[in-house]
Amino acid sequence: MILQTDRHKMNPPSFWDKALWKRMIEKPEKERLIIAGALIAAEIDRIQYVEKAELMVDNEAFKTFARLHPVEAFDLNKEQFCDFMRDEGRDLTNLQIESLITESR
Repeated sequence: MILQTDRHKMNPPSFWDKALWKRMIEKPEKERLIIAGALIAAEIDRIQYVEKAELMVDNEAFKTFARLHPVEAFDLNKEQFCDFMRDEGRDLTNLQIESLITESR
């Protein structure tokens, strides 16, 4: 059961501009849902951007760690370390990289 109220009798949230609130409640329900969907999509995009930025920072930190401590970086994340090695211009397979790490222990 959907609770229906007269939206014209509702008060806006305390932090909303009353003129904006009035314009919004006068829009048809479908238009308000489209606006809400656009706002949700924008927030999802923002969250994904932040996550990607955090991953880039983490990836840069991992690269620095791998340069300084390759064995430990390999132990921490084998796949990421092997990708790092190839990004650094070393044309090696994961097995070859693992063999080099084993030899350097």
